[in-house]
This record gives sequence, C-alpha cells and structure tokens, in this order.
Amino acid sequence: MLDPYPLPNPPWLRELVTPLAKRAGLHTLPDHIHQVLLAFAIYQATLLWISPLITKIFFAESYAKLSKRTQFNWHVHAVAFIQAIIISGVALWVLAKEQERPHMNWQERIYGYTGALGMVQAFGAGYFVWDLYICIRYYSMFGFGMLAHAISALTVYTTGFYPFVNFYAPVFVLYEISSPFLNIHWFCDKMELTGSNIQFINGILLLITFGGARLIYGTWASYSLCRDILTAVYTAREAPHTPPLALSHFALNATTLFNNPIEALQVLKYAPAGPHIPTWMWMSNIASNITLNILNWYWYQQMISAIRKRFDPPFGTRKKLKADSDIKVTRSEDASGSKTLKVDSLEVRRRQQLERLESTGMIP
Repeated sequence: MLDPYPLPNPPWLRELVTPLAKRAGLHTLPDHIHQVLLAFAIYQATLLWISPLITKIFFAESYAKLSKRTQFNWHVHAVAFIQAIIISGVALWVLAKEQERPHMNWQERIYGYTGALGMVQAFGAGYFVWDLYICIRYYSMFGFGMLAHAISALTVYTTGFYPFVNFYAPVFVLYEISSPFLNIHWFCDKMELTGSNIQFINGILLLITFGGARLIYGTWASYSLCRDILTAVYTAREAPHTPPLALSHFALNATTLFNNPIEALQVLKYAPAGPHIPTWMWMSNIASNITLNILNWYWYQQMISAIRKRFDPPFGTRKKLKADSDIKVTRSEDASGSKTLKVDSLEVRRRQQLERLESTGMIP
C-alpha cells in the first residue's frame, strides 16, 4: 500500500533532511519526516494548549486542588491518552487495509517497506521524540525507568527508517491499546474517584488490555522479531552474496493491486545492496526489545499492586486506620510564640508516598 497520508511532504523539508538521513542510513526518513514532525507538534500542542483548555472547561475544580507538579503531570497524561487513541487507530487501520503485509516472507519482514507501514513508523517515532524530550527535561519527575523506555522505543522506531522491520511497526504500536485505561485510572485518583466503581471497571480493563497486548501478544511479537533478525544476520554471514530479497509469491503477482505493476515491488525500493544489517542496528533493536519487555513485566506487577491498594479486601489490600496510635501529632512554636498542631496520619503519609511514586510514571 502506498502512503495513505493525505497531506504532501514539502520538497524543502525533504531536501533539508536527506543529507543527514543518508549519512545515518535512514533511507525512508525523508519520505516521512513531515509525519514525524506533525506528530511531535500535535503532542506538544496538546501539552501546552489543548489539555489546559479542556481541563479549564470540564475539570477546573478537581485540577485546582492539585499541586503544581501534579498539574503538569495531568497534562502529560492527557498527551499520552490522546496519543494512544491516535496511534492505535492508525495501526489497526493499516493492519486491516494493508494487503501486502500478511503475505511477506521473513526477508520482507526484515527489509520490506510500504508507504503505509512507514507512516505508522513515523507517527510512532514522532511521539517518542516528544517523550524523550519530556523525560530529559523533567528527569527529576519521571526518573530513569521512563527515560530508558523512551530511548529504547525511539531506537526501535528510528531504525525502522533504514528500512528495517517495518512489518512489525503496527504490531508494537498496539502496545498502546492499554494506555487509555492507564491514564483514566490515573485521572480517577486525581478527581477523587479512588475506589469507585468506575475505577474498578477501568482497572480490570487496564489489566486485561495491558496483559493481552504487551505481555502475551507483545512477548510473542518480540520473539518473532528477534528470530527474523537473527535469521537475516546468519544468512548474511553464511551467504554474503545472496540477493537481499527473495520476494514472496504475493509480491511477485500483485499486479492487480496497482495501476503500475512496478509499484507492487516497492519493497525493493530501499533494499540494501546485500543481505547486510549494520551490527549496531540489529543489536540495539534486540536490546531495546528485551528492555521494553522487562519493563512491561515489571510495570504489570506494579499496576496490580497499585490497583489493589485502592480497594477493600478480598480483592483489594486497602487498609483502614486502626487506632489513634496511627495518628502522629506534633506541636511547634514559632518566634512570636504562636503554637500550631500538625496532624500526620498513616493514611495521609501513605497517600503522599503514593503520589510521589505516581508522579514518576512508574505506577499507574
């Protein structure tokens, strides 16, 4: 499928990016740079203007009660919510409409390229460029885990412009199916809906979609990806003079899909001269996938724990204050002689600690 994106790529932008893209070996990036920049612009605009406007209209009362740090995190979660809906919709549409992809053999899954798959790659890269920018600028808030996630994800989506494993772009984008529920869960806490039926139902949907999309489907997809990459690397070493692509039967007979049969062979457009993948590219891709999978399994455990803390037994683990001994009262006196009492309960301390953890993004 040719690139279905309706807006044209400005020639001046393509020419500006082409020299750098060629030096980096990112051959398809000039064809999709406008999509990368558009995605970045959408998410930055959401952070700065769209989310504050919607919040002011619909959630002003709840928002006003939050600390400045949490208010900023509110808008970051709004961006993640919007991004998940956009990119999941794009990926599902391409998976449903792309006619070449289901018939790709292992060589096409590694080297193959179509405009539609490149578009998914571009929108994914645009978000993670934005995500990396936020994680670096606000590192003290989001921490190393989120920074590692941003670097790993951006590495995967950037190497796709080689082109490299474009076949898997919509597969890994579907990780984001669980993200709307993750963000709704977070918003429930901030709107004093903790422990409500809405949060309970949303929590179940979160665990189901996260477990299904990232742990089951995602782990299988990562295994398939690593298998294809290692097969390509092994083939390149054992038969270095083999042509890069042995086209599938479908690609060779896809003349009915296009007015010009040559378009059916666009998987060859950016194919390397030989079956060679730069070592840094395939190793970083495998390392990034392993990192993302470890983080997904870790975050799933954190999610279960965090969700259970919001509900009473038997399914939850929320504890009620047991006695007055759980409340600590401290007396202080300032220079003028005024006396104040500070009440610090276990529940207050627990909520403060939970909010600090949530602000890092490590738990929902």
